Amino acid sequence: MGMGLMGVRVRHTWRGWVLPVCLLVAAAVLCAEELPPDTASAPEDSSSLRLGVLINQGQDQGQAMWEPTAAYLSEHLDRPVRLVPLPFEAVELAAQNKTVDLLIANSGIYADLENKGLVRAIATQMESVGDGPPLPCFGSLVFRRADRSDIQHLSDLSKKRLAAVNPDSFGGWIAALDYMRRNGFDPMARCAQVMFLDDHNAVVRAVIEGMADAGVVRTGHLESMVARGEVAADLLEPLWAARLDPSSEDSPFSTTQAYPNWPCAVVTGQVDNYTAVEIARALIVLPEGHPALVSARLAGWAPPLDYAPAWEAMRRAGLARPMPWTPEKLGSWIRSHLAVLVVLGCFIGLFLWTAARLYATRFALSLRQAELERTARDLAAAQNRIHLLSESGDVALWETNSRNQFTWISTNKLGGAVFDIAVGQHPYDSAHPDDIALLKDHLSECVRHHQPFREVEYRMRDRDGRWHWVSVSGEPFYDQAGNFIGFRGITWSITRRKLLEEHARTYEKDMIQWFREGPDGFLILAMPEGKIEEANPRLEQILGFRRHELIGRTMRELDIWPDLAAVAGVWQQVQSGQTVHRILSHRRGDGKIIQCAVSARLYEHDGRARVLAVLHDIT
Repeated sequence: MGMGLMGVRVRHTWRGWVLPVCLLVAAAVLCAEELPPDTASAPEDSSSLRLGVLINQGQDQGQAMWEPTAAYLSEHLDRPVRLVPLPFEAVELAAQNKTVDLLIANSGIYADLENKGLVRAIATQMESVGDGPPLPCFGSLVFRRADRSDIQHLSDLSKKRLAAVNPDSFGGWIAALDYMRRNGFDPMARCAQVMFLDDHNAVVRAVIEGMADAGVVRTGHLESMVARGEVAADLLEPLWAARLDPSSEDSPFSTTQAYPNWPCAVVTGQVDNYTAVEIARALIVLPEGHPALVSARLAGWAPPLDYAPAWEAMRRAGLARPMPWTPEKLGSWIRSHLAVLVVLGCFIGLFLWTAARLYATRFALSLRQAELERTARDLAAAQNRIHLLSESGDVALWETNSRNQFTWISTNKLGGAVFDIAVGQHPYDSAHPDDIALLKDHLSECVRHHQPFREVEYRMRDRDGRWHWVSVSGEPFYDQAGNFIGFRGITWSITRRKLLEEHARTYEKDMIQWFREGPDGFLILAMPEGKIEEANPRLEQILGFRRHELIGRTMRELDIWPDLAAVAGVWQQVQSGQTVHRILSHRRGDGKIIQCAVSARLYEHDGRARVLAVLHDIT
């Protein structure tokens, strides 16, 4: 009696507090939505905007590079935009004191400021060197004179003089520092001298003139100097470098991995959201050859990328540290993980409820254990039959003699139908004429080889003359002398499974017909190369290519994507497993540009990753 009351008390205790816990979790998540945002929106102001720009190539040159951009934004916004040149050491102070409203700085400085909540990127620079493709990323290049064959490995820089741009220059120092340290070489400890010259051109001249044994500059800088005729192409040699874009032989060399290019950012609390969007749109739509791009030596602007890799490089270099947790940062974190928190709260509630039910069930079962043990001896003889029955569900258990005649049958009902099977009959008396030979062969083979048979499928006729699919498993048994004395087995209905299999085959045919005759273009790409494996006739019509022109080639090879920057973001989302729905520009085979609504997702088939894309022409 005491144990029973305890079980009731425990059960009601669990039910009493599981629901409040779930409600508290839900309330916490809802309250998170009410936390103040981590960025402020400044009211519209007709006063001028101050565009702060990091100057890393001299004051006059930096002014000339960015003045046309300020003039362009002034004209586009119908509001004065004033250029504020900033040396490395003044950038963070300008963002903290809000003496600038917009900021263009290198990726490392921006990543650190973003982590501190001082700025937010709205666009990322795209650069191209020579005939190379426009890229929204860059890195660091370590180089030496071509005649300095004594520098082949990182360790060869020991006791050498290394020139770099500035301790705060991401492309001109930080990315290379991170690369060298991760490869076991600390230049600050092992080089004879590390000199910072505050100018990329000065670093190149120092290496050429022998003032430094090796140098670090931003990717593309050497190629640009060669293209302008300032340096002979065979005078300098990159070290431990690869193409920044492996798919293009014209892209610049980089010693390090690729990082997001310089951003244009708004200083927190200085620019309202509407103005920020207008500035971003103005930069992204800048046409090729515009004076603002030419003077800044850019190929264009793209939507902002993720600058977390740049911050990680800064952190590893000891130049950035995570900000301590504050109520504002906690609120931002909760909002960014709101969906995960909701799911986690529901999961915790469900787990607690399930644990309570399992505990109550286990307690009740323990009370019955003594009674079950008393009846275990009586159930031993029938244990095998009960096990088979409990495992298979709607089944018939049976035994036969040595002449394959039934000596015992648990039921003559299977799958809701009644069959004329009884003691004294053979298993194949009600079998389909086409299946009798198969059944007899299986039984004979089992007796001959002393082995069981598994899932032999055949058709049986019920009392109404209808045919049903059944599956039979069993084994022969023998006396002590090894003589065959009969079969023991189990029969269950598989009619429903057969119907489902037939429906599946019909569905597959319908899907194939939809793929070939549907109103939208279907495209299957093999990963990771992105080669086209399959395309339907509608896709041929949309893109203006014949099927044999598409199969085995990539969209890039066919020059179908005119806006590679937009596609790069979509491609990255698809590869991460997201289902993407976007409107993208496509170039037909005849050169015409069309707009298509694209839906794409990653899936796996036959052990290989593929991308299924659906295109709908909305031009």
